[in-house]
Amino acid sequence: MQTQKYSVNQYMIASLLTWVRDGEIAIPEIQRPFVWSGTQVLTGIDSREELVENLRMNCVPESIFDGNHLSYQDFLIERRKLMAVKIREYFSVL
Repeated sequence: MQTQKYSVNQYMIASLLTWVRDGEIAIPEIQRPFVWSGTQVLTGIDSREELVENLRMNCVPESIFDGNHLSYQDFLIERRKLMAVKIREYFSVL
């Protein structure tokens, strides 16, 4: 018989934010090259540089800005190439 290792609970967002603010819980830093400050978490992306970096981290081709993709299919092909590179880099450090 398999034992349950975790449970799923639903909480109100306001409660979670209060617990984070009061230091009762912490949100772990996910593996990424940078960690947002509290202000950035609340305000989101506020510069083109941050947007470009976010798109790069999520394997979205930068050419989306200039609309040079001939079709959605071309966009997907380019995105898959970027994702393959990211996955290869990830596995190379395992």
